[in-house]
Amino acid sequence: MPVYLFTYHALGSWLPDHPSGYVKRKAGVQPPNKPLGAKYRAAMTEPPVHFDAALEQTLIELTRQAMPFVECRLHAAATEPTHLHTLVSWKDESRKWLRQRTSIKRALTIGMKAAHGERRYFSDGASREPVQEQDHFDYLVRTYLPDHSGWKYDESRGLYKQK
Repeated sequence: MPVYLFTYHALGSWLPDHPSGYVKRKAGVQPPNKPLGAKYRAAMTEPPVHFDAALEQTLIELTRQAMPFVECRLHAAATEPTHLHTLVSWKDESRKWLRQRTSIKRALTIGMKAAHGERRYFSDGASREPVQEQDHFDYLVRTYLPDHSGWKYDESRGLYKQK
């Protein structure tokens, strides 16, 4: 059974001048780059998105609602003002992670536009992390996701916020 942690980033929330650095495809994490961040910011055609508490709750609820349609199971989710993590699995091993990730993001985009207005909410793509070991899964559910500052969800607790 495939299990993945998908991360969907808010539009314009993690530019190259971010204090923690930025991720460059195929090159990994790079140090902060102020000139490149300024260049990206100048090229943006829409203002950046910041997930406030209401949007964080909406994102989790939309994720939960999408699961039957994308034939996934949501084990846990966590939010920050800059991103949403979803820990999901699905039974059909022939369904590839890209299809699942894209289907979830599409459902989130449609739901966000219906609930909060027409605009782009997410940056292009999304990150993925395969979860192949039970210890890794347990760490994500018990430690990593609960340590996020925003709203969270897990199958045993439902929607909650603590930190």
